Formats: sequence, structure tokens, C-alpha cells
Amino acid sequence: MRTIRQQLLIYLFGGMVTATIIASIATYIEVRIETNELFDYQLKQIAAALPDEIASGHNLPVDSEADEEVAVQVWNKDGTLLFTSGPTQLVPYSRQIGFVSIAIDGVGWRLYTEDDHGRTIQIAQPRAVRRELATAMATRALIPFIVLIPILAFLIWSVVG
Repeated sequence: MRTIRQQLLIYLFGGMVTATIIASIATYIEVRIETNELFDYQLKQIAAALPDEIASGHNLPVDSEADEEVAVQVWNKDGTLLFTSGPTQLVPYSRQIGFVSIAIDGVGWRLYTEDDHGRTIQIAQPRAVRRELATAMATRALIPFIVLIPILAFLIWSVVG
């Protein structure tokens, strides 16, 4: 037969762990969503920051790792490539303005396309890079929950005792 103290500890620990797990999952999902919105905003800002007179001789700094690169391309109104940021996978010309997810040779990319004074600006980022960064940020957001469980467990045990 269980004592009242044992029953209280079981139910309170169980409720605390369940609530913490639910809150952790909700936080993880929300941080992933917010992070992806931040990455989309970043792509828009890169497009807005491009100079009006960008030409094929203009060089932008290119990340040493191709997986972490953001591809920048500028096309004229006829669909001729005027500029590309470097040795990255060439993103196909798209007339669809805004955000779209595409696959190039089996690799997923997030693409932002903007019409700017008769030219088309495309900024693309590999989805794998976005996913890794979003997961790392979401995981770090869970640290307070991990710290909170033993603290709450101790408080419950002390109060019930």
C-alpha cells in the first residue's frame, strides 16, 4: 500500500515532467519557426543591400565552405545572368516573386526572388544549413527546461516531505 506522501510525489513528479516535456516541445517548435522566419528576413535584406550597378566584374565575399554559402544572382529582364556570387550551384532563373523552396540536384534550397528596376535578384540558401542552425538554436533554448527539472523535483520532494 502506498502512503499519501508516495502518491503525492508520484503524481507531482509525473505532472511536472509531463508539463516540462510539453513546454519543451512547444518551445522547440516555436524557436525553429521563428529562426526560419529570421533566415527569410536575412535573405530579403541581402537582396535589398545589393548595389544598383552590380556587374559581372563585381566580387562579393564568398564563404570558404560551399554548404554555408548564400547564393546571390542578378538577372536582367530577358533572363540573362548578369552576376553570380561565386562558385556555388547555379540556381535556375525564376520569375516567381517571393519565397519558394526548390531542389537542385537533390539538394533543397530556400529561394527569395525580387524584381528590382527591371532586374531580377535571387538570393538562395541551402535548407540543410538553415535546418542545422535552427536546430542548434532551438536546442539551446531547451537548456532552462533541463535545469528546471531537478530544481522543481527537489522543491516538490522538500515540500511534500
